[in-house]
Amino acid sequence: FRLPSVWKFSVGIDKELPWWGLIATADYQHIKVRDAIYYQNMNIGAPTGVLPDGRFTYYKNPTKDPRSSGQQSRYLANGAFSDGTINLANSSRGSADSLALSLKKPFSTDWSGMVGFTWSRATEVNPGTSSVARSNYVNNYVFNPNEDKASPSNYSIPRRVIAGLNWQHRFFGDYSTSASVFYDGHNASPYSWTFGNDANGDGVSNDLAFIPNPGQVSFRANTDPKLIQQFYDYIKANDYLKDHQGGPAGRNGDHAGWLNQIDLSFSQEIPGLFKGNKGKIKLDVYNFTNLLNKHWGIEKRANFPGYRNLADFYGVDADGKYIYDISGSKYLHDGSYSPEQVPTSTFPSDLAQRWAVQLTVKYTC
Repeated sequence: FRLPSVWKFSVGIDKELPWWGLIATADYQHIKVRDAIYYQNMNIGAPTGVLPDGRFTYYKNPTKDPRSSGQQSRYLANGAFSDGTINLANSSRGSADSLALSLKKPFSTDWSGMVGFTWSRATEVNPGTSSVARSNYVNNYVFNPNEDKASPSNYSIPRRVIAGLNWQHRFFGDYSTSASVFYDGHNASPYSWTFGNDANGDGVSNDLAFIPNPGQVSFRANTDPKLIQQFYDYIKANDYLKDHQGGPAGRNGDHAGWLNQIDLSFSQEIPGLFKGNKGKIKLDVYNFTNLLNKHWGIEKRANFPGYRNLADFYGVDADGKYIYDISGSKYLHDGSYSPEQVPTSTFPSDLAQRWAVQLTVKYTC
C-alpha cells in the first residue's frame, strides 16, 4: 500500500487587453492520480449469477425478493469472517481538470469590477467520505462491488460564475467609504440514482439503479397501472433519467440544480484618537439573496452520501426482467409516485444556508 499522491500541472497567464483597460486572466490545472485509496471487500464471495443489466449478483436465489423466506445475501462468502473484511489497495484511476477565465476592469478611481467563469471536471474511484475503511467502502455507489472505476467526484462542481463590483471614495481627508457586491453562482453537489435496497446481494444498499424504458422491467404484483405510468412520466420529466433510459445510472450523474448567492459589504474609515491612528467600521451581509426571499440562496443536496432512490429491487421475472417495487413510502407521496425530493443542505450546518449580518469594528494604531 502506498500513501495517496497525485501528479499536478498548472499554468496561468495575465494579459492587459487593448480595450478599455481590461485585464484578462486564464488559469489551467490538471491533476492525475498517482496513488489513491481503493477499498475492496474481501469477503463477498463468488457471484451466484448475473442480473438483467449485466451486473453480478451474490444472492442465494438471484430471482427472488430479498425479503423472501430462505433468501441470503453473500451466499458464497466465508462465514468465518465478517462483511467488514476490507483491503486497502491503490488505484491510479481518477483525474481533475479546471479552466478559470476572468476579466478585471478598473473603471475609474472610484469603481472597479470583475467577472469570472470556471469549468472543471473531476473523477475518483472512492470519495473517502468517512473515517473507517468499511464506511468508505459502503458509502460509494457502484455497478459491481470492488470495481476499480473512476466516475464523477462527490466534490465535482462543473461550472461556476462569479462577479464583483466595488466602489470606493474619500469624502473627507484620507478616510475612505466603500461598498461592494459579490455574486457566486454554481452547480450544486452531484448525486446518484440508486436502488432503494440491496439489489445485488452483496450485503450493502449501494447499487446504482437501472433506468428502464417502458416494458424493460416488470412491477410487483398488484401495482396500480396508474402508478407505473407516473413512474415513467417522472423519468421522462427528469433530464438525466430521460437521457439514460435503457441502462444503469452513473455514479454522481445528476446534479441538484444551480445555486445563486449575493454578498454585500459596506465600510467606513474614521479618524483615530491619536495622530496616525485610524478606525474602520464594516458591515457585511452574507447571502443577501436569502434575506430577500427564504427560498433563494440555499443549496439543495441529496442525502448523504449523495443518492436518490428510483425503485426497490423485488427480484427477476420469468422473462429475465427486473421486478421493481415502487409501493413503499420512499416513492409514494399523496398516493402518487414521486421520489424523495432533494432537501436543503444542512452540512456542516444549516446556518451556512441562511443570511447573516456581521458588524466589525477595527482600530489600527
